[in-house]
Amino acid sequence: MDGRINYIYYKKQRIELYEYEDNIYMYNPQNNFFIKTSSSNKNYIIDSLSNNILPRGLEGIVYKKYNKGNVFYYHFYRRTFFVGEKKTLFEILGYLLNMKISFFLFLINLSLLPLISQSQKNLLLELPTSLNRESILITGILVISTLVITIFHEMGHYIAYSKYFKSVSFSFGLAIRYFSFVVFFTNTPYINFLTKQKKIRVIIAGVQFQIFASVILSILLLMINNEVLLLIYLQNIGLIVINLLPFLKFDGFWLISNLLDCNDYMKAFYNIILGKGKKNIVIIIILNNS
Repeated sequence: MDGRINYIYYKKQRIELYEYEDNIYMYNPQNNFFIKTSSSNKNYIIDSLSNNILPRGLEGIVYKKYNKGNVFYYHFYRRTFFVGEKKTLFEILGYLLNMKISFFLFLINLSLLPLISQSQKNLLLELPTSLNRESILITGILVISTLVITIFHEMGHYIAYSKYFKSVSFSFGLAIRYFSFVVFFTNTPYINFLTKQKKIRVIIAGVQFQIFASVILSILLLMINNEVLLLIYLQNIGLIVINLLPFLKFDGFWLISNLLDCNDYMKAFYNIILGKGKKNIVIIIILNNS
């Protein structure tokens, strides 16, 4: 069940409180730590924290160090912002998450592809093939564009998530995944309280934003013949494909896991093979010899 996130201060640290069924979930955005307790303790906890008294058993919510992950997914930078109640820009961008609008934008992308390939087919041949000032400049621009695209992608996740949970905190950061991918990430601590359909909306929101960016880049390419702009357009398409790959723990992986009602579909398949998991996942393989 979605809803509003309340919060209370303890020694200048903002602790979020979310009541669900008969429990209260306490979350500290600064160290990304969750504690679950009974709703019967609500008044006692609020009164204690308001008076800067930390109840026994809740030490982790304040003093626990932020877990930076592991060697396969290491967070080397993270920042938490408190964005306030009014999010006019986010509300406007939220229209991009409408499925009908996204499908319409996807169709525009497909319709513009032949025009772009025809008008830009010789443009890549003009790119520098040796290391010089121009090639270094283009590489720098592509690095910056990657950061901008991934920030825009993560913003999509956050805006979709914030439609269901009225939280005023927003945490994002940079991480290294699989020793090679430098990625942005956004914290969505209450996502497991959402229904399957709402989880899917949050998971695909980043790609929806990139589809919108692809339409803008397509229109610009039809107006301006520029090899760097073409590279940014191809880069955005490439990032969409990578995000949807189900073999790496990006959006495609979490989408399939969510569709199959498990946290990690690869681990679930592995357990089924070993005879340890629940055999409630059906794989249909269609062989087409034509």
